Amino acid sequence: MTRKTHPSIFSFLLAALALLAGSYGAPLDAANVLQVGYASGSPGDNSVHMTITATNDEPIHGYSLALTWPTEVLQLSDIGVCGTHVIDLEPEFVAPQIDNELGIAQLGVIIEFDSPTGQNYLEPLSPQDSPRIVARLSFHVKPGAAGGYYPVTLLDGIGNPAAYNRFTNAGNSIEPDLKDGTFFIKGENVLSLDRKMVFCGATPQVLIRALSSHPDPLDGFSIGISYDCDTLELDPEDALLGFDVTAALGNQVELFQTDVDLLNGPLGCRSRTGVIFDRVPPFLGQNLLPSTSSPPSQELMRYTFRIRNNAVDCANTEKLDLLLEELDQPGSLNNAYVVGASSITPMREHGKIFFCTGTLRGRVVDAVTGTGLAGVRVVTRPEGITATSAGNGAFVLPDMPPGEYALEYEKDGYYSTGLLEIPVSCDNDNVAEERGLYEIPPNCPPPEGSFRRGFINSDARSDLSDAISVFNYLFRGFSPPECTAGADVNADNRLDISDGIFMLNFLFGNGPAPYSPYEECGIDPDNTLDCIRSYACEQ
Repeated sequence: MTRKTHPSIFSFLLAALALLAGSYGAPLDAANVLQVGYASGSPGDNSVHMTITATNDEPIHGYSLALTWPTEVLQLSDIGVCGTHVIDLEPEFVAPQIDNELGIAQLGVIIEFDSPTGQNYLEPLSPQDSPRIVARLSFHVKPGAAGGYYPVTLLDGIGNPAAYNRFTNAGNSIEPDLKDGTFFIKGENVLSLDRKMVFCGATPQVLIRALSSHPDPLDGFSIGISYDCDTLELDPEDALLGFDVTAALGNQVELFQTDVDLLNGPLGCRSRTGVIFDRVPPFLGQNLLPSTSSPPSQELMRYTFRIRNNAVDCANTEKLDLLLEELDQPGSLNNAYVVGASSITPMREHGKIFFCTGTLRGRVVDAVTGTGLAGVRVVTRPEGITATSAGNGAFVLPDMPPGEYALEYEKDGYYSTGLLEIPVSCDNDNVAEERGLYEIPPNCPPPEGSFRRGFINSDARSDLSDAISVFNYLFRGFSPPECTAGADVNADNRLDISDGIFMLNFLFGNGPAPYSPYEECGIDPDNTLDCIRSYACEQ
């Protein structure tokens, strides 16, 4: 496949598409949609893929995309048509632009550049057809990114010249409906409350723990829990330091206080706890060691809530919420971890006291064929309850506490996806809408001369044997690597002992990864070494 990419004339394309949007009268009356998908990743993850799909009822000769994302947590490394359904048409003009400082990107695509209104186009879809993938985004999750749900938004009028989300059909502009996507970051700093099932009317008090995970030592923390004080009661004397805090620090905790405030609103009460480990001289530097287990397991606090007598209508009440709410008021004591002189807002997993459970059912299908998909891993957020789809794509999640959930779907060879805001009640009739997963289309072939640093021998893997192959060549008379450019892991245009040591340090000493191209096949314009054959780029 030959594909012409012209970033230098990207402005021309956008200006032309913008002109089309306004110079041919009203847009065609077409039910057309552009939709960003769902993706999830952890801080430090690279090449997390997210798709943009399109539905169209007119032939499409080209299209432009414009989107934005939160720069404090995400960095876009690529936007293009590789790994999409458009690649089969061999588009001749693909022009991406990325600005990670502003958090904006544009993509312009013309299927046939020399005949942009000809017979090579994206065919119309019928109402029964699934949307097609027209763009793939590759994100890097920044180290230390706070956990939570973040929007990836299709936005008209961004960039210079301004870019718009449009389809073009024989010179006519089609303005599609825009649907934004969601990127879920699995935070390193998490604060979680217990979810406890009790017998309604028979359990007078309930122990709720505040559990944490955090990669850095804590110098203190604060926790705010909102609850319904018509049904629940908390005496500040019943808010105690957790076992892990007392076991690690004993009587070295220098500030510990819990108060209960009245609030305006349906819940009515809020407990607030503040803890500082080293507050007064002599400053000994005591802190709480990191805990990175998932789900969180380090116990910060123990709260004993009392259920008021005859306050719960057991016939009509499924749960009592315990919310780690943030108050937007100056001086409010919100949920935070103290690390040195900094305050970190953890990802919050609310708690609840519940009296019954429900069953959630659903089905996963191939988005293109509509047939059921077996072996799809389904995970709930929160709770982390898992199920695997059967041969017909059906799955069952039993014994779920009532509340609202998100679902994530994962299967090898398919793009992951998700489903948000799924309510679950205490019965067996909870059904998640059918979800389609897209099989990953063929990727673009790597550019001629591509290689991957760190993939040195012929097994197409990057491991200890690659470092050994460097030393064998340098000191034991073995044949040189077929791709010396790939063995030059420190990118200094020499193959010497430092490359073997660099590789060992990466594998076993927490050193940096080999220089680009490492994550995927590519070229280095500054490389001067030979690459006769790169096995990693033949897979």
